[in-house]
Amino acid sequence: MQLKNSLWVGLLSATLVLTGCAALAPEDDEQAQRLDELEDRLSQLERLVDSDSLVNLASQLDEVQAELRGMRGEIENLDYQLDGTAERQREIYLDVDRRLRRLEVGGAPEADQVPDVHLGQTPTDTPSEEGDPQAAYEEAFGLLRDGRYDAAGEAFEAFLEDHEDSDLGPNARYWLGEVHYVTRDYEQATAEFQRVLDDYPESNKLADSKLKLAFSYYELERWDEARDLLGEVRENYPDSSAARLANSRLNRMDEEGR
Repeated sequence: MQLKNSLWVGLLSATLVLTGCAALAPEDDEQAQRLDELEDRLSQLERLVDSDSLVNLASQLDEVQAELRGMRGEIENLDYQLDGTAERQREIYLDVDRRLRRLEVGGAPEADQVPDVHLGQTPTDTPSEEGDPQAAYEEAFGLLRDGRYDAAGEAFEAFLEDHEDSDLGPNARYWLGEVHYVTRDYEQATAEFQRVLDDYPESNKLADSKLKLAFSYYELERWDEARDLLGEVRENYPDSSAARLANSRLNRMDEEGR
């Protein structure tokens, strides 16, 4: 609208000029020609001001600004939702690991099975019995599940010092790598995931460890190493969830030009 007001001021000025020129009643050809030129310019300005294009343009700008404000609000809402989703996924993932371990020992006597850990329970309230690998593992795992990462890291390290050769050794080493990964210590995360591959070549944590090792390489911008491992996971474990996640990350790297 400011532009339109400016044009009206121009029209008024041009009108005053023409009025003045008409009052002089020029006789010579040069003055008549200049008067004709001014009239032509005035006609062009009138057509421009009368056009709806300026009004439409201003309306469109208002609509774009309104859409941008709405998009900013939606983005902020999505960020909030993603934070909550990430937390829920972490809890689900930890719970799935617990359930898988129970299935792995499904043929063992009831007393030897992994105790059920409910989300509302705090297993760290009662210290584990000294020398009991299962209790020590559950204690460390409970700390991780509760988001107490520093304490969980210390607990898994203590477990590995005392029970590294137990059946739970590969899981403990893997989750120690997860502790470092979620706290963004990617260098140490790569070391722990690599230890799973080196020390427990027959472990059922190989696929997950290779996947998370590749993710750690990705965060460290070691693109070639990340790609090699992701491709290996996709090829060697085609029907696993790790393979699907590996394929998704490879597609993402393709889109990013990594």
